[in-house]
Amino acid sequence: MPRLGYRRMLIRIAAFLFVISIPLSLISSHLTWAVNSLPLYEYGFNRYDVSQSTGLSGEYLHEVAISTIHFLNTGEQTETMNIFDDEEMAHLREVHNLVHINYYIEAITFGYIALAIVAGITSKRRGFIPTLANMALYGFIVTLMLLISLGVVALVDFGRFFSAFHSIFFTNETWMLSGYLPLIFTEGFFADATLFILIAIIVECMIIGSAIYFLVLKRSIGSLAAACGTGAR
Repeated sequence: MPRLGYRRMLIRIAAFLFVISIPLSLISSHLTWAVNSLPLYEYGFNRYDVSQSTGLSGEYLHEVAISTIHFLNTGEQTETMNIFDDEEMAHLREVHNLVHINYYIEAITFGYIALAIVAGITSKRRGFIPTLANMALYGFIVTLMLLISLGVVALVDFGRFFSAFHSIFFTNETWMLSGYLPLIFTEGFFADATLFILIAIIVECMIIGSAIYFLVLKRSIGSLAAACGTGAR
């Protein structure tokens, strides 16, 4: 294959990786927010009357939320988490591992996006902006298609969606628990958190994608058309 052919192939691969990095970075960053959002935890406790169903005070549940966030980030168990039995802690350790995989995905995808932008601007300067806009727009479209599909599935039967998620990402059935953990972090809480994340990403994609189209791509198309018209005369 000629050298030019290799170059084109590498450019296409780099562009493909850029496009798929957008949904991965958006999803992973919003999952990071959800894992570390104390207000989200307390929203779930209040909405699903966790104090009443568990007999635990609001103050204690607040400490449970803080301890859970700390554990998911560090793997260190505090005394507050002693209410969870061995199976529940085994499940939380698996969640801790998934959280850190998510952090790696977030760092890698954001890093790749930043590196690709710097490399493109360095090599093509302002001429790279329409290409960047096109790749970003494709990335947002892929994200919208993926999340709308997931959203429909989740809304139709969140219980089945929740079970399928656990079957894929967990190696055993420790998530099928009957202690405090499913009473504190209810299926309804996870349904709401999923909905919040989906809506937030979809809205962001629509706003940023529209801005890219109208401020960059549409202007570039108009400039090209004007230049062609001038040349024709």
